[in-house]
Amino acid sequence: MTADMTRKDPGIGAMLVSARSFEEYRAMFALSNDDLSRRVLDCPGGAASFVAVAGTRGVKAVAVDPVYAWDRGMLGEHALREAERGHAFLLEHAYRFVWTWFGDPADHARVRA
Repeated sequence: MTADMTRKDPGIGAMLVSARSFEEYRAMFALSNDDLSRRVLDCPGGAASFVAVAGTRGVKAVAVDPVYAWDRGMLGEHALREAERGHAFLLEHAYRFVWTWFGDPADHARVRA
């Protein structure tokens, strides 16, 4: 499997390995305390910290993703490049986003750093 999972199209590409936080997942999926009292599957987990943070809060969660077959260093480097690629796409297409979670593109970059 190669690290280049992008396509040349007007969208973000075939796949974007993202790195969302526990709080962002909770808001994005409207996860209640009841939801988090059950077993949670994060698929595809990408480079998100959701499962790591969930575990520290007693949530039984597991992440799976095809990219987890990659070498850890390669995945880390790829996740950093993907964060840059995702942010560049966001800047170019900011008008397509609803800025209620992140106030603006700069806030997005700050939170994802």
